[in-house]
Amino acid sequence: MSKYALSVLEENQDVYEYQTLVDYVENNDKTGMCPMENKDRNEVDIRKIYREMIES
Repeated sequence: MSKYALSVLEENQDVYEYQTLVDYVENNDKTGMCPMENKDRNEVDIRKIYREMIES
């Protein structure tokens, strides 16, 4: 799980578990951050993030 996702889940008081915590999810080329995570890295509204995920 990424540190960005962890902060969103904690902010929204969601139940979660993970085995590995990473700074961020890598893009497919492993050259940087996943575009979706990069786009929403400062967003804490989990409903907004979810809407954007299913609409893309």
